[in-house]
Amino acid sequence: MSAQEIVLLLAPSQDSKSATGPAFIERHRKYAQELHGANPKNPILVIGCKNSIKPGMLIFDEPSFKVFSLGSKGGNFLKVAQIASSTVKSKSWKIDRYVCGNPWESFFPALLMKYIFGLRAKMQIQYHGCFYEKAWLKISFKNRLMYLLTKFSILFGDSFRFVTIEQMQEMIKRNPKLGDKSFAVPLPTPIPISTSLIASAENVIGYLGRIHPERNPELWLESVRNLNIKRQDFKCVIAGSGPDEKKFISKLIDLLGPNRVAFKGHISANQLEDFWNEITILLSTSDIESYGLAIREAILRGKKCVAVTSVGARDAKENFSEGISLAKLDPVQIAKSIADEIESTKSTLNLESVRNKQEILNASYVSELVSTWR
Repeated sequence: MSAQEIVLLLAPSQDSKSATGPAFIERHRKYAQELHGANPKNPILVIGCKNSIKPGMLIFDEPSFKVFSLGSKGGNFLKVAQIASSTVKSKSWKIDRYVCGNPWESFFPALLMKYIFGLRAKMQIQYHGCFYEKAWLKISFKNRLMYLLTKFSILFGDSFRFVTIEQMQEMIKRNPKLGDKSFAVPLPTPIPISTSLIASAENVIGYLGRIHPERNPELWLESVRNLNIKRQDFKCVIAGSGPDEKKFISKLIDLLGPNRVAFKGHISANQLEDFWNEITILLSTSDIESYGLAIREAILRGKKCVAVTSVGARDAKENFSEGISLAKLDPVQIAKSIADEIESTKSTLNLESVRNKQEILNASYVSELVSTWR
């Protein structure tokens, strides 16, 4: 019996039990179904991800989709490569293609598997960030090192996936070797089964995601401060954690008072819908969003969205022009955009139409990406 061919994706930092775990698994299950189809000769999708169970054990074992544990500590590239190589060999799988996330994630373990452990296969590298943006590079030395790793990874890829056309074009400008090996396919955005559409009696501004310099938390605070000068009929709900968490929350409470600030910290997948149902406006102040998943999730729930202009925000605006208000990196203008959204009590967004459009887009994204794995 011939070995089962697989497309292998290593996700050492993705915990299958985390808040983003269920959405990650479901998204890749759809990729697997599209990849394998009804033909037993087609490759299956196999994923290695972070989990507390014994390394190498299967977390999901389906005909076209397998997920195995990389253990609870995914930071050691050599260890990840050893676990993955041992699992592949013990299951008698034959790797047809590696699918690698950002270079500091799964690229190096895949590189070790290919050249040290002798499991040769083509390699697709996926880039999910705006590594070329000056604002991103200035944040830290670590970011500049990440960009060097990105350039290094280009030497080994057979194909390169980006999440927006603009992101791809900007990277090709700076790295001509990417050339005709590159393509852009966005991430499918989960469509909510149901969302409370009861209008809140209050105006509630939401922050979702890591509280980190890349998200411009200081600009978020300054924008709220400018809004608070003009009006005080709003509250803020913060869902997220990160290195700037304590400073951010302290400043926000000092600005608005404890009764107008709700801090939820890091939330689970089950708590995420509660967050969406609680807020009326999502404020995104990151100018280096390559895709802006939270922006799209807000739009699909009929929430108003004010976002600083970024690659991801512009792409969302192109798809759903009435669902998002774009603003420059100016707290006064951002505050005005929020105030305008508060005043516009009637939404022109057709939620059913938006969700139907996203469903069609999601299907095309899955089909387009999987076609590059065959």
